[in-house]
Amino acid sequence: MRKRLFLIQLFLLILIFSIAWGENNKKKSYSYVGALDIRIHPDEGNLNPPAELLLTDPKGRRVGNDPKRNKTFKEITNSSYEHEGIADAETGDPGPETAIIYIRNPIIGEYNLQVIGIKSSKYILEIRGYDCEMNHSSAEFTNVMINKNTEHHYLIRYSNKKESKIDVTLIRKK
Repeated sequence: MRKRLFLIQLFLLILIFSIAWGENNKKKSYSYVGALDIRIHPDEGNLNPPAELLLTDPKGRRVGNDPKRNKTFKEITNSSYEHEGIADAETGDPGPETAIIYIRNPIIGEYNLQVIGIKSSKYILEIRGYDCEMNHSSAEFTNVMINKNTEHHYLIRYSNKKESKIDVTLIRKK
């Protein structure tokens, strides 16, 4: 009887350790189901974009900067908003800056992009949608004039389904 009880306890102990070891050594799977990448560039000869970006997703969550309210939003899961630029390698002088909204694994649906003018100038807007297999489609708007305190609204229809294409429409300027 003692031998049988010992064997049962040994078996249970081995089972518990094997389960615990397996849980700790599971490979973490990274689920990638698409992305949305939005960039605003300054017109040639300018260093900074003339506008800020504010994106609202189908659930009403926002990411970006609203200069009218002096507020930055990061409500969308797996999103970021940043400005990046490259300095001249020889002189160290600043180079053109780009404002970027990036969302990993965005939800399917319609997004509202506000381009909010902070000075009067032209901009280049580049929007890329990536499907579940990292294939991308893009829309680009070049030489778009914006004035300080005006807004341009773009409707972005996004899907991460295989071979889907991004659909972007300028819906209003105010």
